[in-house]
Amino acid sequence: MVIVESGHVTTHDENCQTRTYGPHEVFIESGTEPGMVRNDTELAVTYVTLIAPAGSPFRVETDPPPCA
Repeated sequence: MVIVESGHVTTHDENCQTRTYGPHEVFIESGTEPGMVRNDTELAVTYVTLIAPAGSPFRVETDPPPCA
């Protein structure tokens, strides 16, 4: 779960669909398909809660979607 405290971030999913989130908006990242979140024009502050099985990797590096 990601909470945007200030600024804006844009998500890019595996189907090249984007959505921009602003202050006090929340989104969920889940699944195994690659995606990317970034802020292009301003500083963004986010709070993130991670829930994962014990022993699983914190982050899996992969190529972003082709449109990101």
